[in-house]
Amino acid sequence: MAAPVNGGVRINPAALAPRSIAMTVLLALAGCTFHAYVPAPLDQALIPDAILGARFDDAETGALLTRIGAAAQWPLPSWTPAQLGLLAVARSHHVRAARAAVATTLLARARAGQRENPQLNLDLEHHSRDNDGRDSHWSIGPSFDYTLSPVSRRHIARARAEAALASAHAELQNAA
Repeated sequence: MAAPVNGGVRINPAALAPRSIAMTVLLALAGCTFHAYVPAPLDQALIPDAILGARFDDAETGALLTRIGAAAQWPLPSWTPAQLGLLAVARSHHVRAARAAVATTLLARARAGQRENPQLNLDLEHHSRDNDGRDSHWSIGPSFDYTLSPVSRRHIARARAEAALASAHAELQNAA
């Protein structure tokens, strides 16, 4: 039933429910389109400090040597030349760059096969003058953007990403 509000004006809650839900969904979707992820740049000043401050008894080194089978227990009571050589290769800046390239190409391969995300935008426009010479009102209108790309284009992008990944793996093997 309608309830009297503000001096006898009746509002029908059943009529407002679909509009409320539609506006809530529209505003939620519009809010998501304005947020974009921007990766933070690497802090180049921290990299030399991290390399110089690296220790042989840290957990990362232990996990690395245990994962490749060079250490049965951690921390090691003594180091062999082979273990020191593996650690030097693993901490090499060439190997780190090659690992980063592999990680980047793995992400690019995952992204290559995906479809573009649809976007919902709210466009705000001001119409300066109408035909009578009066100022016109602002208007707001939703727009829906969806990129149609053929399946063959996604297959080609996926194949290129696979080739880049194979190349990155080869570079990692050469660096090590």
